[in-house]
Formats: sequence, structure tokens, C-alpha cells
Amino acid sequence: MPSKSDSTFPITQKDLREHLDHANQMLLKIQDKPATKPEQPSASKGNWRPSTDYSSSGLVTVELHKLAKVVSQDALILTPEANAVIAAFRDGACLGMHLGRAYGEAAGLERLIQLNRSGRMSAAQQAEFYEKHHTAAAVTLFGFAAYINWKLSSLSDEKIASRQITLAEQPSVDLANPLKALERAIFDFGLLSKDPQIRDSLDWYRYAQVFADALISELQTRVGSLNHTAFFTDNSYRLENTTLLISGFENIANPSATSVEFNRVEFKDIVGNREAKHVAMRTAQRLLCYDLTAKKNPFRDIGGLPLVRMGYGKPGTGKSLQIAAIATLLHDYCDWLEIPFLFWPLPDNIVSTFQGGSAERGVEYMRRLQDDDKILYAAIDDAENNFEERTRQGVSSGVREIIGVFLRYTEGAYAITRGNAVIDFYTNLPEQIDKAVLSRVQSRFAIDGAASREDFLDQDHLWWRKIKEVDPKVIAQKDPDDYEYLSAQAELGNLSELESNSEPQIRDDRLQEVTNRLLNDLGTGHHDFFARFFTEVLKVYPIFSSRDVRNIQQAVNNRLTDFDLPESWLETPETFFRQSYDRKLEMLKELMRGNMKSLTFPDIRWRETVKYCNNLSRILNQDRERRIADIMNEMDCHGEAKRRFVSTEQGS
Repeated sequence: MPSKSDSTFPITQKDLREHLDHANQMLLKIQDKPATKPEQPSASKGNWRPSTDYSSSGLVTVELHKLAKVVSQDALILTPEANAVIAAFRDGACLGMHLGRAYGEAAGLERLIQLNRSGRMSAAQQAEFYEKHHTAAAVTLFGFAAYINWKLSSLSDEKIASRQITLAEQPSVDLANPLKALERAIFDFGLLSKDPQIRDSLDWYRYAQVFADALISELQTRVGSLNHTAFFTDNSYRLENTTLLISGFENIANPSATSVEFNRVEFKDIVGNREAKHVAMRTAQRLLCYDLTAKKNPFRDIGGLPLVRMGYGKPGTGKSLQIAAIATLLHDYCDWLEIPFLFWPLPDNIVSTFQGGSAERGVEYMRRLQDDDKILYAAIDDAENNFEERTRQGVSSGVREIIGVFLRYTEGAYAITRGNAVIDFYTNLPEQIDKAVLSRVQSRFAIDGAASREDFLDQDHLWWRKIKEVDPKVIAQKDPDDYEYLSAQAELGNLSELESNSEPQIRDDRLQEVTNRLLNDLGTGHHDFFARFFTEVLKVYPIFSSRDVRNIQQAVNNRLTDFDLPESWLETPETFFRQSYDRKLEMLKELMRGNMKSLTFPDIRWRETVKYCNNLSRILNQDRERRIADIMNEMDCHGEAKRRFVSTEQGS
């Protein structure tokens, strides 16, 4: 077996074939006692024997291959769905047995088994024997369920996903030994499959998926009670010529996902939004630093890579162009470095009309972001549609399910962050996004589109230059004497270029007085200043929390790492990208130290705090400001109508 220092062990088809006979026997016939006394099944309507036989001794016989015929409604030919289930269970059993054996060899379980057979085992060795036996059983069962989950997900389609299937009861888990664990799982599936909600092979296929998910969830709840798991969790296992990668007891993402097509857009063709473009290009470069061997990103260590970002602004300011430009840049970078890239926008149909369907689709979407063998860009346009504030009247249960899944997978037990993925929200109505979701956003930037004379000149130039290419004589207008087209759209060196030399100002009137007092009494050079300031923010905005403080800290980290990767790194991959993880980390730390020479930490911290609080104020007050603007517009219309009416009366 490979040494433990290797990170990923291959699993070959030959490895699986070694367990084929045993797996086939399990599918042909298993006898066991059910956890609860079963109801006698009704007589089969087909011309073959039922798939479960009940004896007077309480033993039940499950024959999975016969059950496949029942759901296929054919005594000879299986439907593609039934055949897929049988194949997934058989190959999953083979893979599970292989992983159980690999664990046993790595953990020294084989030696303990020999000692147990000879009767020469001490009390301590006996305890270790049982502990490792239970863990080997859990490893075997997890590999079995993970394979089924992966294989059936890769073949599933909308007509299967739409089947609303629930388990009558959770599968029982027997960790006495690896083979017993497998037999019990297959037995339980066959027994539970007598559920009347299974009408055909499509239902059965969906039932198998739900069963595998339930089995994985049940095992994950028991991981904490297992011992000697490091022999399994410290390594990964990849099935040859497939996308199946098993890394400990983590969920397996849907392998059927492929990168979504997008329109190519260059950042130079986007007018305005200089901050948004700058942080996007920074984010793209940081994602490229992900180390495929170490499965982590050095920018996560030095703090410059947020997982969730949000761009917001009124309609028509370039949010969709921003998504396309980031996808284009990442695609080209990854193509150059020969790293797999996945553009993974949130599907339009993520919210299902079926109860529980949205959560299922949400889990499938979020699981994909846990892939560790590629760079992933997850874009969520019009985010307010699927992440609407849950307290608003009329919010659907589907939206609530999506939000629940998102929260669990971005911070919590399921949140596995390696530094190879970023999630971008884009919205016209940030104030309508659920506050818990909003608090997950670690980087926020306005997308206001063209905002200056130069921006509008450039926007027109991008339009009419195409006409000029067709016929130069058509455009009969003079160019400005004092401006070179597109010069205002040049890339920023760093964010400080957008900032004035004046002191940053809190925009909320309710905070201005106390802010000025704190600045006079303490100043930003005191840690206590920020603690007192955050306390005052909390009084004005009760929704403000420790997570917001962490988001501000992330923004400061982003500024401290706001440096360009040297051109030589981007021209020759061996200079940086092909280096070891530790070497890359040291090289980035050197750049960070050099970048800090021109920066004052308290000033950066205060600027980012002010920027965050102003954004928070703008988002939370936007709905109120919109209503005020509507009322003012209505009053203006009434005034104008009155003026016209009086003018008309006087004229007549």
C-alpha cells in the first residue's frame, strides 16, 4: 500500500473486481432480522416470487435482484433505472470492501485479527481491535453509500429528481464488522423498498438516492464516536478514470456538473465600476494560487481571500457583464496553467415547487463547491429572488430551504473552505436579501456603472467605434481635445487610488456625533476606539453582530494583501505556480511585507470600517429611501399637475 505521506490513493477496477463475487452474493440473497417486526406484504402481482420472504423464525430474506424485476414490471428485462440501481449497489459494495481492507492494512487491523484468532491478545489490544473493527465497518459503509450517491447522481435527470420520495424510517447502522455493515445496509434497503410510495423503477431509483444520503448522514453523526479514524481521513481515494474522490467522511459532490457556457467579456470593455473590476481581478489571481497537491490556498493563510462577495447597484450598471468578465478571466488563467475550471452559476430553477425539492437542489449546488480538484466560480445573479428576507410576507418555503442550505454550507459543520472557490452575489435590491445571508458576505462593492463625463464618453466610444470600423465616414463627430478614450478605465494599482486624502466620513447622522467624540477622545490608534465604535453601531443597527466585525477584519486583510502578482509569475508558471505550497506561502508573505511599508494599519482599519458601515447603512436604509423618493416623486407630480391645470384654466 502507498505510504501515508501520499495524499491521494488510486482505486483501480482490478481492486473492485477482487470483491465482485461477494458483492453479487449480497444482491442475490441476504437473511436477517428486521429492526422492527415487519408487516406481511401483499401478494405480488407479477409472475415471479416477491423480493422479501418472511419465515416463522423471524428471519427475513431480501433478494435485491428480484426487487429490481418487480419495480421494472417485467420478469426478464430490467428498466435502465432498475439496472443502474443494481449496478450502483454492487460496485458500491466492492468499493466499500476495498476501502475497508485498505483501512485495515493501514491501521494494523490485520495483525490484531491474527492475534485474536490465536487467543494471544491483551486487554488493551482487544479494546483496540474492537475500536478499529468498528471504524473499518464505518469506512466500508461510507464508501458503499458514497459510491451510490455519486453514481446515481451522475445519471440522474429532471424526471427522477422531481420524484418526491421520503424514507419511511432511517436505515439502521450495524458497525460490528465491515461485511455485516454492508449486508445490513443492503438488507435494510430491500426491506424499506416495500414502501407503497414506490410505484415504478423511477421511484426506486430516487429511493436509492435518498437511502444513500440518509446512510451518509447517519454515519456522519457517528464519526465523533469512532477511534483511529486518521488512517482513513488523512488520505483521499480516487476511482481511476472517474471524478469520484473520497476524502474522509465528507459528502460527495455531484460529478455530472459541467461548466456553464458564458459570453466572453473583457474588463477593458466595462465602463466604470473601477473598484469592482479591481477586486475581481485580485480575486481571480488569488484563486490561481490554490495548490492542487496540498488542497489549500496560501492566501487563506495570510487572510486575503473571501469566500462570499457581493456587488450591488441599480439595474443596468454592469452586474451581468461583471460576472461574464470574471468567468472569462478565470477561464483564461486556468487554461494557461492547465487547471480545471468550473463556472457554476446558481440555476434559474433552484427553487422547486415540491416540498423538500429546493433543499435537495440547494445541497447538490453547494456540494459542488467543495470539489478540491479545480477552480470554481459560483455566480448568483439577481440574488434577491432566491435569498429573499425570510420575514417578508409571502416568502415561499422553497426560498427558506435554499437559504437554510446556503447558511449551513458557508459557515458551520458543512463549510469546508479550501481557497479554490468564490461565491459572488449580484443584486439590485440588497435590502431584500435575508439578513443572515447578508452577514455571510465578506466583501461588498457597489456597481454603479458609468458615473462621470469620461465614463459616458468611453461608453459611447465602445459603441460607435464598431460602426466606424464598418464605414469611417458615418461617424461625423469631433473627439474631445482633453481626453484619450478608455484612459479612465485603466486598471488600478491598488484601492487607495480611489480614495481621497480627506478623512473617511460616516454618513449616518445618528453615528456622526459619537464618532467625532471617539476620534477626539481616543483616535484610531487605540484598540478600544473600535470596540466602543462597534458598540455604538450596534445601538443604531441591532442587526450588527460579531460576524460583521469579522467581515471588516476580512476587508482589512484584503487591503493588506492588495498587491499585484509580479509579471514574471504570470509569464512563467515555474517561477511561482509550480513551486511547493510552503515556498508559495513564503513568497506571498514577502510581497505582503513589502506592501505594508506604505500603509498604516490603524488608517486602513478605520477606512475599511467606515466603508463597511456606510455600505451597511446604504443597504439597510435603501428600502426607506426608495419609499421616500417615490413619495417625493408623487408630490412633485401632484404639484406639476396642479400647475398645468391652473395654466389651462387661465388660458381658457
